[in-house]
Amino acid sequence: MRAPRRTVGLTGLLALVTPLAGQQGIPAARMECPATIEPRQQPTVALVLASGYQAPLSVRLTLGFTSEAVNPADDPAIQFSAGGRTASLTLPAGGTRAEAALQSGTVAGNIRVAAAIEAGGVSVTPMPAPACSITLPRSAPVTAEVLVEHTATGFNLLVTGYSTPRDVVEARYRFLPRAGYNWAPVEVIIPEQTLAAKFTAWYRGGASVQFGSQFTLLQPFSVDQNLHSIGSVYVSLRNREGLSAERTGVFP
Repeated sequence: MRAPRRTVGLTGLLALVTPLAGQQGIPAARMECPATIEPRQQPTVALVLASGYQAPLSVRLTLGFTSEAVNPADDPAIQFSAGGRTASLTLPAGGTRAEAALQSGTVAGNIRVAAAIEAGGVSVTPMPAPACSITLPRSAPVTAEVLVEHTATGFNLLVTGYSTPRDVVEARYRFLPRAGYNWAPVEVIIPEQTLAAKFTAWYRGGASVQFGSQFTLLQPFSVDQNLHSIGSVYVSLRNREGLSAERTGVFP
């Protein structure tokens, strides 16, 4: 006696397999990034294949950021150069490299870039997904500009710059005479006990987040006489990482 035959329907299984018919796994893939970057740079990141693939690939890069600042905050300036924290690229058939530039911002932390890959609308992203990390380290402040404005009682100094740890603890001002006047340079130091709390309040306030670690410091000075004899001022700022290079402001 012959055993009865049983027919098993495979329609559902075939439906799952059909979209992948004829496709092969992509070659080994990796993300290529610089290990470290400086503030306000535009480094290039790239998805790199070990060899070309038989069909065009759609690549989507996603950027994430983890702040390592003393007063942590996300920095909206950290994004792809075309805008936003995702970038869509096309890798042509046989191509091995797809690149995008990003903006590093001014806040210390780690930038992570991950890739998702599709062929013909089907994900071919390896597991784990190709990814890389970039470190923007804590560093001494940078003073970008010093402006002098006269007031009824003296003058204000407007100091703009950034500090990647999002803190500043000391300011130093060194005044030099105008040509034709002969007096020794005068140095004024605003100590940590006076300045640090003001910067902490700024960096912990919501209004600062949109600017990353950038700031404008307004420092007033009262002068009873001889204001006309001041020719220039050299300004440096200090945080826990070190002292900035001096920046010059010229008196009008």
